[in-house]
Formats: sequence, structure tokens, C-alpha cells
Amino acid sequence: MLVLARRVPGFYTEQLFSSLRSWRDKYVQPWYDTKEETMKVGDLIKFKSSGVLATIVKHSVLHGDDFEIIAHGGSYEGITWLSRNMAMRTAEVISEAG
Repeated sequence: MLVLARRVPGFYTEQLFSSLRSWRDKYVQPWYDTKEETMKVGDLIKFKSSGVLATIVKHSVLHGDDFEIIAHGGSYEGITWLSRNMAMRTAEVISEAG
């Protein structure tokens, strides 16, 4: 059974959302603000295992920390999405955006 949570006025829901915001502000945001920016939009990256080059064209945090990339050559050419963590593990920056 799927149960959808709604934000309804009341003491317990307001307290819950307040504590979630406090936790996010205390732990998540400072980590995200100090995170080292090693890849950014406009960078040319090279995948370590295949040698395929790609350009990062968009950065999105809507459903996670994701990059939209355009691959140049190799078995796959075109636009795809890749998480930041996967990009950092499998690719290296060849040319930084100016």
C-alpha cells in the first residue's frame, strides 16, 4: 500500500518539518558549500576506461547531483546524464571551462 505524506497544519507536522530543516541547515548545507568543485559545466572530461571524451553541458540538483553530458566518439555518441559521484570516479578533467 502506498501512503503519500502531506504537509498538514498541526503541531507534530510543523515540529517534524522544522527539525528536518534544522538538520539540513546544520549538516547538509555546510558540507555541500565546502565540497571541492573539481568538475563543472563546460569542462571537457575523458573517461578513464574507454578514453571517450565528453563535455559537461548542464548541472542539475533536482533529483540528485547530476551532470548532463555530450559524449564525443566511442560506442555512444550523444546526450546522457551522469551522477557527479560516477563522473568523479570514472572520468578526469582534460580541459577546464574558462
